[in-house]
Amino acid sequence: MTQISSAMTDLSAKIADYDMLQNDFEPNSAEAKAFQEKIQRLNQVNKRLEQQMQKIQTQLQIIEAEYNTYDQMIQSNLQRMYGG
Repeated sequence: MTQISSAMTDLSAKIADYDMLQNDFEPNSAEAKAFQEKIQRLNQVNKRLEQQMQKIQTQLQIIEAEYNTYDQMIQSNLQRMYGG
């Protein structure tokens, strides 16, 4: 997940850079439009990374819940076996 977070941070910085560069040109110029297209593509990539991050976080929550369930079962069994 840290790699995804790092990639998202890098993308956000690149988008901000392109946005600043875009402002150096006339709004309807070819250069400004090219930067706008790049910004839109990077925003799409960023959105896909956010979706991937959410999917991983959901899977992590499921795994943690299963772990906790099994841990409680083991602790309960140990208490019954050794009278704790």
